[in-house]
Amino acid sequence: MNPKQECKKLVNSFKYAIEGFISSFKTERNMKIHVLAMILVIALGFYLKINLIEWCIVIIIIALVITAELFNTAIETVVDMI
Repeated sequence: MNPKQECKKLVNSFKYAIEGFISSFKTERNMKIHVLAMILVIALGFYLKINLIEWCIVIIIIALVITAELFNTAIETVVDMI
């Protein structure tokens, strides 16, 4: 596969991931709650002037929570299909 095709596959992967996140946000109440909490945590981080290490921890934890919610949504969708 040539580099142009690989780049296109990568771009499409990100496109589908973003579409999945947006779809989850539109349809799942808990995802809306998590995103609101994320916004509040980020705002508090700026207000409290947390340091770089603390920002890294906050970002990792936000990513873990969002990932867990997306996995939960996927599992619920599969179970509902069955």
